[in-house]
Amino acid sequence: MDLASIALSSHKRYEKIKFLGEGQFATVYKAKDLKEDRIVAVKKIKVGAKSEFNDGVNRTALREIKLQQELHHPNILGLLDVYGHKSNISLVFDFMDTDLEIIIRDNKLVLTPANIKAYTIMTLQGLEYLHTNFILHRVGQIDSGNSRYANTNDCSIY
Repeated sequence: MDLASIALSSHKRYEKIKFLGEGQFATVYKAKDLKEDRIVAVKKIKVGAKSEFNDGVNRTALREIKLQQELHHPNILGLLDVYGHKSNISLVFDFMDTDLEIIIRDNKLVLTPANIKAYTIMTLQGLEYLHTNFILHRVGQIDSGNSRYANTNDCSIY
């Protein structure tokens, strides 16, 4: 199987379900991994200016891919796959249901001191892992929108 066939099969492996959000450099979708029969998050990197490219790929995207491939910790959002389609690069991550901001703003949820302590510990454990590996999370980016939650017992930073 040649590289083009692999890229095409990876592209068809993920079926978009829902638009989740958009940032300066990427768009994120909830998707279904048809091969593994699980829900994932697909981050489609936006194509930047030609000056940002080195050998056809955005340098910021390359750095993110390289770092994410090397990070393996329960409190760091896991990178599952990377694929290209046309002129785009997509990163596939574990899917997390919500973020801390949504949890905080939900008036129906009561955060107990134990919940707050657990979320804080999980976030700090993820940061400690990053810092131990000489990686600094972008200043100001450890906020409620970058702390992802699959359930009340599972927190990962991104």
